[in-house]
Amino acid sequence: MSLSLLRKPTAYQRGISRKKKKTQPKPQPVRILRNDEEAIVAAKEAAEIFRATASERDRNRDLPYREVELLSEIGLYGATVPKEFGGAEITAVTLAEVFRILSAADPSLGQIPQNHVAFVESVRDGTQTQQEFYFRRFLKGERIGNALSEATNTKGMADYKTRLTKVKGAYRINGEKAYCTGALFAQWIPIFTLDEQNRLWMAYVRSDSPGLTIHNDWHSMGQRTTASGTITIDNVYVTEHELFPRFDLKRPQVGHSWGQIPHAAIDLGIAEEALKDAIHYVKTEARPWHGSGLDRLSDEPLIIQKVGEFQQAVDAARLFLRRGAELTDIARANTTEETSLAASFAVAQARIATDHAALLVTNGLFELCGTKSTFPKFNFDRHWRNARTHTLHDPIRWKTQFLGNYVLNGTRPPKNALI
Repeated sequence: MSLSLLRKPTAYQRGISRKKKKTQPKPQPVRILRNDEEAIVAAKEAAEIFRATASERDRNRDLPYREVELLSEIGLYGATVPKEFGGAEITAVTLAEVFRILSAADPSLGQIPQNHVAFVESVRDGTQTQQEFYFRRFLKGERIGNALSEATNTKGMADYKTRLTKVKGAYRINGEKAYCTGALFAQWIPIFTLDEQNRLWMAYVRSDSPGLTIHNDWHSMGQRTTASGTITIDNVYVTEHELFPRFDLKRPQVGHSWGQIPHAAIDLGIAEEALKDAIHYVKTEARPWHGSGLDRLSDEPLIIQKVGEFQQAVDAARLFLRRGAELTDIARANTTEETSLAASFAVAQARIATDHAALLVTNGLFELCGTKSTFPKFNFDRHWRNARTHTLHDPIRWKTQFLGNYVLNGTRPPKNALI
């Protein structure tokens, strides 16, 4: 694996918006991963590199163009491509582990590929020609961003104002999107849009298409380098080859569970890294309370108790995530209403558990470590900022609500519910 991509970013890469990608790092030859084991090794290789500069990237809001390109180079962007098209088609269990490893090193670099793996699955619903075309592209390291959500004059995430209009020989799209994670780094932007009959379509648009402008205007306190900014779509044209209908998916779906697994793994990775940093700090930097009569903070019973509680939460979250991934793999192998529902609830429980662990540990870190741990040189607050930001991705309260209503009343969640 060449690490030549890890060079100093250009002034352009620190810019505020772009239409074309010609000044991004030149892609290197892409490795084709053959199995789950190779995917995990690749994730560990990348994480070792990313961890060394993660705090600096967060502090300076340096967009990780070089690092994302490296993820393509080592084959991770092609890891979920089906075997029949030459990919490793990794399991959900491996998917969770890959994202946990990456997110412990840098959760922004964990979140950026999340949309990619979710949308690679959507290509399975396409025609044979579409599958042949897009899967081959992903194996070559090409990446997917997203243009799903809308934040202007809408009642909610799925209240789409973006419109698809049929014109002579093509289709035209107009609209504006928000929370477009990873779009700045992507070759393909899936746009969710309604047609003239209010039917939902997904359009795969090249990121350098005329009329498509991707803005680097993401200013959140956490997950600072995910490039989750806005996209304006001004008379962007597509053909039928780029269109995937999303209004007539009658068969049971596992895609929601698959797409939620990386989110749970991101929160777990944040919790693990925060706990590791806290333990190291307690052992090497922190001083015992003067009234404790102890020589080391690590011998203080209350500190020991807290560490035990945090480890319990992290281990429980890890087990929930493993169970959710295993049931998702079962549902993918035999997709029925029952297996897909079981996977959905199991992954929802994983999201609840990892959300709890991430917030508990990243907030409690400072209670363990004391005043000096808040100093900028440690940048421990990035763990809490990342956890607090990412755990807002979709409401955990509704996952708990759907679960409780099913257990108590046998009420199944709506088919379109992101549980």
